[in-house]
Amino acid sequence: MNKGFRIAAWTLGGLIILGCLLVVATLVNQKILNNSQSDICKNVYGTTHTVAITNDKLSETHVNAKLCDRLIITNNDRKTREIAFGAHERHTEYDGISEKFLNQGQSLQVQLINVGTYLFHDHLEDSVHGDFTVTN
Repeated sequence: MNKGFRIAAWTLGGLIILGCLLVVATLVNQKILNNSQSDICKNVYGTTHTVAITNDKLSETHVNAKLCDRLIITNNDRKTREIAFGAHERHTEYDGISEKFLNQGQSLQVQLINVGTYLFHDHLEDSVHGDFTVTN
């Protein structure tokens, strides 16, 4: 075999291996980035933050929390509440829940698995609304 052919073969082989490594690294990185945030909080329990609805008012209209904390929203009023995440008429999902009906004494609980500021409200009574901010 001539020297030029061997150099070309080694170069091509090296490029193929490098390409394969880049593909694997990209797939691993996407798996990590796209992995559910709830996996990060699995078996991790931070502070529990409670918001109570009493006489059509929230006990807290804003909650500051850390990743993996829990938020519990409890309905103390006699009327049924439809607690939803996101803006009114544009509900979004948080920890697998976009909305939930709460009768008197019932609660909704979510683990805070996404960093950012999120809205929640009573879909049946717009004046009952608040938000929470989750940081690392």
